[in-house]
Amino acid sequence: MKAFLLGTSLLLAGCSSMDTNLAGTGSQTGNTVVSGLVLDSRSNPEAGVLVRIRPLTWTDSLAPAPVTEPCIKDTVTDSEGRYRFDGLYAGSYRIEARQGSLASILSIKLGPDSSVAPVSSLSKTASLTGEIHINDTTRSGRIEIYGVARALTLPGTGHEVHFRLDSLPPGVHILRVWSPLLGRATMELPVALFPDSTTAISDEQWSREPKGPEDD
Repeated sequence: MKAFLLGTSLLLAGCSSMDTNLAGTGSQTGNTVVSGLVLDSRSNPEAGVLVRIRPLTWTDSLAPAPVTEPCIKDTVTDSEGRYRFDGLYAGSYRIEARQGSLASILSIKLGPDSSVAPVSSLSKTASLTGEIHINDTTRSGRIEIYGVARALTLPGTGHEVHFRLDSLPPGVHILRVWSPLLGRATMELPVALFPDSTTAISDEQWSREPKGPEDD
């Protein structure tokens, strides 16, 4: 599993709206800049693409958080397919680009007072189906994806749940199950998603000892 997991040794300081697990060693100056480019499937610059940047350890359970927070921002690419995020703190992030049925995801590590220029290439979105056995601690909980603004609420009754998530960016993701009763994640699973295809997971694949994203 370690090969799938990404670093939280560079957690993000200064993100006041997030939970206390995000305290870390990042720069307090917030002077890091991401100035990126989004390409279509033919490697041409793509205008009007929604681009989101989130800390690697962020999930929807930490929402709502204003996009004015230093670590949580949304923007749209210009006529040349470019976007820019200013005032970021050092740390590990995920950048999601989305336009219609196309999407991309990439993970980056930012140093203090630095500037990076990532390039994203859009491809067909992916789907995820699966099953999970729930109990009193996970009923009405949420299946979430680290660093991606997507979540699915689990039912409040029953034991075996079949679920589906569509329009996901292809790539390697780490899913977690958030327990509203315990106020923490209770299950976790790394999964690889491929363009224009559906990945199926079984209940046996879930880890009952979640660790969150880690260094690989």
